[in-house]
Amino acid sequence: MLRLIQPTKKYKATYIEALHESMKDSLYPEGLTYQIENFESHIQETRNAKRGVTSGVPRSEYWLMDGDTYIGTIQIRHTPSGRYPNIKSHIYYEIRPSKRSLGYGTHILRLGLKKAKTIGLSELIIACDEDNIGSKKIIEANGGVLLSKEKIPDGSILKYKIKL
Repeated sequence: MLRLIQPTKKYKATYIEALHESMKDSLYPEGLTYQIENFESHIQETRNAKRGVTSGVPRSEYWLMDGDTYIGTIQIRHTPSGRYPNIKSHIYYEIRPSKRSLGYGTHILRLGLKKAKTIGLSELIIACDEDNIGSKKIIEANGGVLLSKEKIPDGSILKYKIKL
């Protein structure tokens, strides 16, 4: 059964296994290494971020679980943020490499939208790389309406809106 849970020490082994899977494809392997080496601190940081005790914007983080197996993470930023001033997003999600292209992305976003509504959000902005066909399909399957295509130094980002 698929469900979203708050990050917890209970599923450390399956979470760490997923981080090791992600290491070779990651743009930020140092962040994954930090999470592996400082797992308990990372869990506390996710709780602090939800309460707004963070260096970034307040955000709620959940893990998608299939039974006792960690599948992926979704972060819901209470205020949109991002690397580029004209491309800010409420949502970040990632599915572990061994579970990609199996429909989990659509599920994690669908469940995350329900959580976003309970936070008090009525619409979300979500962005993805133009060449990320999988994310485009996931966003559109969850009601995403394309707002714009924004140029960035190494390509283009598609910006969508989803009404809750």
